[in-house]
Amino acid sequence: MATDLPDVAQSVDGAVRKPMVRIREELRRLLGLTGDPLDAAITLRSAIARGLVDSIGNSLSGSVTYVNTFPGYSVPDPGAAPDLTPPPTVTGLTAAGGFTQVIVEWAAATYSAGHGHQKTNLYAVKKPVGSPDLPTFTDATRVYEATGALTIASLPSELNTRWHIWAKYETKDGVESTSPAGGANGVICETGQDIVQLLEVLTGSITADQLYVDLGTRIDLIEQLERYQQSAAQTTLQALLAAHKAGANAQKGIAIAQNELTTKVNEDVSAEAAQRSLLGAALRDTQATLTSEQTVRADADDAIAQDLTILDAQVNDATTGLPVTRATLLTEQTARATADSALASDITTLSATVGTNTAAISTEATARATADGSLFAQYTVKLDVNGYVSGYGLASTSTGAAPFSTFIIRADSFAISAPSGPGISPATPFIVRTTTSTENGVSIPIGVFMDAAYIVNVSALYGRFGTLIADSLAAGQIDAAHLTLGDGTIGGNLKSANFVAGVSGWLLTPAGYLEASNVVIRGASYTGAIFAGSGTIGGITIGLHDLRSTNYVPSTSGFRINDDGTVEIYSLTARGNITANSLSAATGTLGALSVDDLLTLSSTGMLRGGQSAYGVGNGFSLGYSGGAYKFYIGDPSGPHMEWDGTDLKINTATFEAFSASITGGAINAGASGFGLAAGIVHYADRTIAVTGGKAPYTYIWLISNGGNTQGLLSSIWVSSGTTENATVSIAGTGDNVTNFARLVCLVKDSNGRTTTASVSVQGRHQSGTIGGGGGDAP
Repeated sequence: MATDLPDVAQSVDGAVRKPMVRIREELRRLLGLTGDPLDAAITLRSAIARGLVDSIGNSLSGSVTYVNTFPGYSVPDPGAAPDLTPPPTVTGLTAAGGFTQVIVEWAAATYSAGHGHQKTNLYAVKKPVGSPDLPTFTDATRVYEATGALTIASLPSELNTRWHIWAKYETKDGVESTSPAGGANGVICETGQDIVQLLEVLTGSITADQLYVDLGTRIDLIEQLERYQQSAAQTTLQALLAAHKAGANAQKGIAIAQNELTTKVNEDVSAEAAQRSLLGAALRDTQATLTSEQTVRADADDAIAQDLTILDAQVNDATTGLPVTRATLLTEQTARATADSALASDITTLSATVGTNTAAISTEATARATADGSLFAQYTVKLDVNGYVSGYGLASTSTGAAPFSTFIIRADSFAISAPSGPGISPATPFIVRTTTSTENGVSIPIGVFMDAAYIVNVSALYGRFGTLIADSLAAGQIDAAHLTLGDGTIGGNLKSANFVAGVSGWLLTPAGYLEASNVVIRGASYTGAIFAGSGTIGGITIGLHDLRSTNYVPSTSGFRINDDGTVEIYSLTARGNITANSLSAATGTLGALSVDDLLTLSSTGMLRGGQSAYGVGNGFSLGYSGGAYKFYIGDPSGPHMEWDGTDLKINTATFEAFSASITGGAINAGASGFGLAAGIVHYADRTIAVTGGKAPYTYIWLISNGGNTQGLLSSIWVSSGTTENATVSIAGTGDNVTNFARLVCLVKDSNGRTTTASVSVQGRHQSGTIGGGGGDAP
């Protein structure tokens, strides 16, 4: 049982509430919630489920055929024998995946089997991208039915989904192609991944990468220097600088050169050799040093070789002795090998400082290998300006699988420009901005900027184009302020974004069906059917609840046809029959009027013919006159009849002829002699013939005796005296007796009029004679 529909709220505006209430009642009637159950609607789907019809409406029993009136749908001629010839295999099947739509296209059907093409059925299987499963057509289900000449379909889809698609034609007799188009595993396409999700994943992967972290770490030259402050060279240099700052030899300057070579062997533990050198020069408030240290070491677990060089130049404050400007170059090279790994690195750091402002550049190259097969190589260049770190780096890693490399640039702006040289035009086709900025009053957002891009395959979650030129464009949805088409060929439905069937917007189908609120057609129009809620066609205005002429004035001019079935019209000429349960008209001319039930005249109505008013002229009048319903027929100056509301008056009535006669004439028994013996019965048959009157008739037959000449009175009687036929019997008791009588028939018609007819009856008898003499004359 269908769930009842809620009532329309009283708060709804009256102009809107009335049609809503009407719609609700009609829907309740169709759902079988009210009214006669025979008026309830039955859908094609439920008819199929009940085994009444097939998928295109052909009856499965009997001769009833469902007819779908939706525009563009055609049903085979029920009188034609079904053609079960399969249609050909679909050709030209292709599929392209978007993000949330899959666009499928195929060649137009041109066959005539099965009384022509009805639709194209699409079948599909969906799998996650990367799934190893390869489904076949037996795994597929029908996902779309493209009716008529449609050759493109848009299928809604999830992101990151692989589609396997097949297609079959279907005839108007419901027969599909024998083989599906699409091959063993169907036509395959994939929808795009969630770009926002991908960006989040990639960003997280990059920010977690060690290369990204290394490129964002500050260059701290002081930490590098402190690592070697315990060396003899740096100790000597510090003593030199300390003496200089104390004023010793201030006018002469200082220069120093030191070189130290050491070896050390710990039996069965380690062996080490080191060379340290120091060059220093100082004059007044300036100084420069060069420190170099080379170390090699071997022990039971590893071997290491290092080369460290530090170049430093600075100018000190004469009052405090602290550096005012300083430039430093540090180079560190290391090679190390253990039982299960090997490492080589080369680090170069440049630093320049003025006061509290420092700028530094560091380049680092590292290569590492381990016994488990892990390989790592990284090269970075970092720039640090007062803690603002930028740079680029390249790293490659291999751990039991295919190598993976990463190249990261950490900069506000990245660009690719043309080289400088003769005949080369300046160009910068590719620019990347990672932070927002304002340049020349223009706000520059984060993004990638390209002057020209040539891309084979592009996926974009959102796009904005000034001009888009494409040889082919497949889209699940197109929103456009202006849409210009070449030859206007459209395979699917066109509809407005606000389209709601029967409520708002517009819809145009390839079959030619158009639904719209308002349509203005300036040229000629040819149509099979028009459905409109309002509008004007020529001189006809279509209202929400009526159809009327533009000159319509109530009770004055024009016409109006209302949706409740009432009609107001100035003049009506009907060439055929008019059948009505109720008919009201001020004036009218009728060729033929057929009333199956009731024709009622009001107190101002009158039916008349030949008379100009009631009782005036030769003719008739029937209607209300002088305070009563009356009837007058005839000529007031001659024969006429009148019902004045109380009495029926007839003046000089003339009735049609009404007569009867008895066929066969008089009855004479034994007329040529005394041929009937006494006591012997004789009979004759007679029939009454009627002229005029109104059937059916009733009959009464009588015998009137006329006497005798001799002997005793014999008897004459009639039998079967209530039909048009009668039998007359004669019996005599005397000798040589003649009996006389008359046979009379009284006839009455259905109007109560009567007429009579009679013939004479004569019978002669002779005693002792049986059958003698003459016979009767029936």
